[in-house]
Parts: sequence; structure tokens; C-alpha cells
Amino acid sequence: MKFKATSYFSGFDAGGLLKKMKDKAIDRRLGVAQEKVESLRCPDHGKAVTVSMEGTGADRKLIVTGCCDAVRKQAMALIRKN
Repeated sequence: MKFKATSYFSGFDAGGLLKKMKDKAIDRRLGVAQEKVESLRCPDHGKAVTVSMEGTGADRKLIVTGCCDAVRKQAMALIRKN
């Protein structure tokens, strides 16, 4: 994600504002992904899928973990679905 801001006021912390905007956007993306898979459970083991973020800054990645490969793939399909 890229954000651009211009400030014409002296003492305005544009960098801090952009960081807060990026963090909110990333938190929102993580929250939406978690909501989409919250009811998904492995039929064999009964375990839930977990979604988390890994990395810092622009290099953050959404990580999906589950007990089985099929459940992880199903979770990724749900997350990608609009």
C-alpha cells in the first residue's frame, strides 16, 4: 500500500500521520481476513484457522495457518473472495 500526503503547515507531522494511516489500513485488512475465516474449522481435527501479519512496514505479509493444507487453501480462497 502506498499513501501520499502533502503538508503546508509548519510543524505538521506528515510522516506520523502516514504511519498511522498505514497501520489502520493493515489492521483493517487483518480484521477482515480474520472475520472471513472465523467459522472455518478442520472437519477432521476441529481446529480453527489462524490469520496473522508477519514483517514490518511495506514488507508485511498475511499469514494463514491451519492443521491441514486443504483447510489453509480453503481459508485463502475465502480471504481472496470479495
